[in-house]
Amino acid sequence: MRGEIAAALDGKLPKLVALRDIPANIRLDETMVEVKEVPRDWQQPKALTATEELVGQITAVPIFAGEQVLS
Repeated sequence: MRGEIAAALDGKLPKLVALRDIPANIRLDETMVEVKEVPRDWQQPKALTATEELVGQITAVPIFAGEQVLS
């Protein structure tokens, strides 16, 4: 079990994560997110990796603090 956990944590990649709860229909900016290293097994498909990808976009659904920001 311990080996499986260690293997899952290897291969971390940067992903954008919400710093706070963000309601739906809000225009996003770089102050709302941070880049965090996320283990490969926990990465969400379509998770953004750079703030340039989200600036000016409007949320379709709420994004909770700590949640990866998806395109």
